[in-house]
Amino acid sequence: MSTPSVDEPTIAQPPPPEQPLATAEVFDRDGASRRVAILGGVAIVVVVILILRLWSLQVLDVQTYRAQANSNGLRSIDVPASRGQILDAQGKLLVGSRPSNAVAIDPTRFPDLLTLCGRDVAGPFDGRTSNERALAISAALIEAARFSKARRVARIAAIQRELDGTDQVRAWAGCTKQYPQLAELARVSGITVVELEDAIHTAAIRAPFDSIVLAKDVDRNVLFYLKERAAQYPGVRIVEGTARAYRTSRGTQGKTYPLAPHLWGELAEVSAEQIKDQVTYRNAEPGDLVGQRGVERYFDRYLRGTSGSLQRRVNAFGDPVGAIVRSQAARPGDNIRLTIDAGIQSAAETALREAIAYAKTHGHPAAEGGAIIAMDPRTGAIRAMASNPGFDPAILAGPGGQKYWDSLARNTKASPLLDRAMTGLYPAGSTFKPVTAIASIEGRVAKSDSVIQCTPDVTIDGQTYRNFESGVNEPMNLVQAMTASCDTYFYELGKRLYEATPKSGQFEPQPLWARRLGFGASTSIDIGGDAAGNVPDAAYKKRRFGDDRVHNRWTSGDSILQSIGQGDLEVTPLQIARLYALIANGGTLVQPHVGASVYGQDGTMREKLESAPGEKVAVDPYILATIRKGLEGVTQDPDGTAYSAFKGFPILVAGKTGTAEKLGKRDFAWFAGYAPATNPTLVVVCVIEQGGFGGVTAAPAVRQVMAQAFGVPEATIGQISSAEKAGVYFGPPLGTDPAQEVQAQNSSPSTQPATTTQGSTR
Repeated sequence: MSTPSVDEPTIAQPPPPEQPLATAEVFDRDGASRRVAILGGVAIVVVVILILRLWSLQVLDVQTYRAQANSNGLRSIDVPASRGQILDAQGKLLVGSRPSNAVAIDPTRFPDLLTLCGRDVAGPFDGRTSNERALAISAALIEAARFSKARRVARIAAIQRELDGTDQVRAWAGCTKQYPQLAELARVSGITVVELEDAIHTAAIRAPFDSIVLAKDVDRNVLFYLKERAAQYPGVRIVEGTARAYRTSRGTQGKTYPLAPHLWGELAEVSAEQIKDQVTYRNAEPGDLVGQRGVERYFDRYLRGTSGSLQRRVNAFGDPVGAIVRSQAARPGDNIRLTIDAGIQSAAETALREAIAYAKTHGHPAAEGGAIIAMDPRTGAIRAMASNPGFDPAILAGPGGQKYWDSLARNTKASPLLDRAMTGLYPAGSTFKPVTAIASIEGRVAKSDSVIQCTPDVTIDGQTYRNFESGVNEPMNLVQAMTASCDTYFYELGKRLYEATPKSGQFEPQPLWARRLGFGASTSIDIGGDAAGNVPDAAYKKRRFGDDRVHNRWTSGDSILQSIGQGDLEVTPLQIARLYALIANGGTLVQPHVGASVYGQDGTMREKLESAPGEKVAVDPYILATIRKGLEGVTQDPDGTAYSAFKGFPILVAGKTGTAEKLGKRDFAWFAGYAPATNPTLVVVCVIEQGGFGGVTAAPAVRQVMAQAFGVPEATIGQISSAEKAGVYFGPPLGTDPAQEVQAQNSSPSTQPATTTQGSTR
């Protein structure tokens, strides 16, 4: 073997494999096995959990899920409560409920119905397109439907507030294009396609998956038609309910008329704002029908009742199958007994119609309306309240109610929706003279026995004011001036009241006493809604005319005109009724009311509706006695302005006529009186717009109402020519006080050129 040379290169050999590599390889195999074991363990745990869960579902919780599954086949249906009845003082039915059926659809049977029949809304409050807003609203409604009823109502209310800010609303016609059977359903039900889409839109805002009522109070023939063709109209429901029914009155020629429609008010779905009013609309929920005005509104919390519910099993199409599963009965509303007397109310309606018709055919063709109020002067209980022209509440409650309402609202000339008894504003004319008398005597510018010359005219501060009767020229005391309605007597009182008013206007006896006697403010009648009227004074003229120094001053002319119920004075018939009740009862300003008591459906009294006590006004009883004597002379003395109207009437009546002027109008006829004069139990007030003389037009209407109230046979109305012929004692004739010298301050002729003003009034 040769030895290698030192110069020969040596080739290096690779080192042998290191031992740790073999160890790592073993370690990797062990780790993989461990991971497999862990995964296997996890899988076993999951399987065990699934088995336990299945066991829980199928064994432990089977009843719970079975109930949930069953509930998916149930539908809850609201059962509206029957509204309570409105009764008169004797328990006669005035307003009740009658069976009524409606046509409704199930929106779940019409995919995308709410979107197709929704509203494309564009507003100034964001930059989204109308389609984007519609989609957003639809999504919000769907989301809202997942929540409980209370939360859903709150959410929908928020959506409604968002919609209220829009400035453009356009209806979509997509639903009737995709579902032509809906257009046919609208035609059959007697509504337009637009009305159908409006109903769907309203339902979408309120509760998107509830049944949608399309037409109310549907004719029976329509119901039979739809039932016979149920397959042609899938998803259509016939909903049983009630509608209001109203008492009518029969006129003298046999024609029937609505009875007191303004007094009842009407029903409509509750609004979001009304739901917040838990005093008037206690426990009201979206979709509930609530009173909007009058008796229906003020007593809604009693009349409405409490809705019930029932559950019925339905099939996959939502159609009812089988019997009712669960039910909660609705509680009917309570009945309200009023102070209204149906007989007196009917007589008032008839008398008012006939008075207007008489005026139209006897020289006053512009006579367009009026009002009559009958009230108990002792308590303020309203016995009758009539306003004409009126409307038919039965039509408002029917299927064409909205169209009818719109036509009434557009009739601004006749204003049939205006309740003239409570909100009609009129010049009072001579019916206001008792206020002037009280203000003058209490203001110490005259006495109860003051004598003033009643002349054909009087000139004050360059203005001549004429008396209604131009041929009279004699001294009169207050009783005589009230009986004969001498205007110049009260002009003098108005002048004295003006002179008693300081230039500062801090003390104004004339408007002060007008307000004390109930004018210029609400009467606080329990059903609300009455007008305050206007009692002008120095501050009023400054507010009205501002810096116009020619017209913003209170002048003697203002006081003089107000003394006979003219000028800017505005009163309601209800305020005049309170004034004459105060005169009749000796000085108490009563609070008018129509509510008497609440009765359950079983006839038991639940609550007595107490009215607020009257306000005692500090008027000297002797003043009131003097005024009462003058008012008796109006109907009993041959010089009285209503003597002819009440001649032969067997009940002693005291009252006052009025013939009031209004700018641009003909004379307004008034009569306000009470009976029996010696122990008054009834005040009756009548006003006829542009009806002429109060003694000719209004007084006979009051006589007819009193005849009904006191049981005077109809044959005696206007038939008896004298008390002797009837054999009725009216009491001694009114005496006349000795004439006294007219006070010197009554004669102060002006050196200025005189202008002339005609007085208003008999």
